[in-house]
Amino acid sequence: MKPYLLVIIILCSVIPGLPAAAETTVPPGITLNLELGKEKAYPGETVPVTVILHIKGVSIRNIGYPRLAQPDGGLISFHPPTQSIDKEDTGITAYRFSGQFTVGNQGTGKIGPATLDCEAMEQATGSAAFFGESVPHKVSVSSQVEQLQILALPTSGRPGSFSGAIGNFSMTVTAKPESVAIGDPLTVATTISGTGSFSNAACPTITGAGLQSFPVRSTRTTGKLGCEQVVVPKDRLPLPAIVWSYFNPDNGTYKTLSHPIHAAFKNETSATKAIAAKSTAVAVRESTSRNNLLTLQMTITATVITLFLVISGGVIVSRKRAAEFPIQPDRSVQQMLTEADKVLITGDVEKFYTIIFGILQLIVAAKTNQPPYAISGIREINHSKNPIDTNLITLFHRCDRVRYGQCLPDYAVMNADFDLLKRVSSNQNLQ
Repeated sequence: MKPYLLVIIILCSVIPGLPAAAETTVPPGITLNLELGKEKAYPGETVPVTVILHIKGVSIRNIGYPRLAQPDGGLISFHPPTQSIDKEDTGITAYRFSGQFTVGNQGTGKIGPATLDCEAMEQATGSAAFFGESVPHKVSVSSQVEQLQILALPTSGRPGSFSGAIGNFSMTVTAKPESVAIGDPLTVATTISGTGSFSNAACPTITGAGLQSFPVRSTRTTGKLGCEQVVVPKDRLPLPAIVWSYFNPDNGTYKTLSHPIHAAFKNETSATKAIAAKSTAVAVRESTSRNNLLTLQMTITATVITLFLVISGGVIVSRKRAAEFPIQPDRSVQQMLTEADKVLITGDVEKFYTIIFGILQLIVAAKTNQPPYAISGIREINHSKNPIDTNLITLFHRCDRVRYGQCLPDYAVMNADFDLLKRVSSNQNLQ
């Protein structure tokens, strides 16, 4: 035998064998189980799900996450696994993956199978077996299929304020400002929180006689639905309560939440009630003494003076409110639009909306045949006999919120309001 052939034979006998090709056969010691937290569920209800990887007598590595489809499509996301060893010392190691999914309106209720990829370490073959080495083999293990019974939401007892929320929730309501005058905007913030699904739920809407209602804005986060709506009282009728309903899957019944709006009307209680009580007392004493007649006359005079001062004060406040945004008669809408455009670039919110309010005064004054300084806001629009563009109300409302410190619009909102104002002024032929 030639020497170089002998060298090759010796090298082949000592060099470890290369890893074998990946196999698809799952070793007997690897199993995957699927567990559902509920056997029955309603559409929109959240169902916990657990995938458990059992290992016995096999060394594994590179464990992947389970792949499991929801009943109506899409993959379920799982948290990192927890590892545990069987307490009975059977040598079984378990890796538990937990997740959840929301039951849709469609689907057969069939869940699974779940699949998971990992690498099982097996003894090497050939010359590598002499050194006791192991090589990885990629395996894909599958679970059994589970059935979930999807129940229909009951139609009996379903309230009109139900919009699709499934779970268990609570509600809080705040209103700002806490004291409001007729014609002033009131911002009502409603927060609904709890466990369950908001996917099909809508915010409650505030409507009623004597109210001008603006669209509701909503925000959704995990376990929370935030709603904000602006309303403008037109008279002193009681404010309606916030009503919102959901379905509780634990007891299979609908529940309605109701919360009052805690806001009072200005100048409606203390002075009026005090005057009325005093007048009543004087009337009783009049029957016992002629001198009390003089007292009654003095009280009536004081009442008239007080009422006159209250009315005068209201007029002064209204004129003061309009005076916060002075109008120069010699300035046109186009000139003020040009100035607003320059201020918009600087980002000065207060000055920008001051100019916007002045333009709105000119537009409404032209429609209502009133002097611009007499236009204090939405109140004049509500009492106008001529049709007023609803966009004016939106812009007046923004000016009020900025003025009262209820919001600080960013550049995008300011720019959108400016575009809206240009369209409104163009429609009125005032540019």
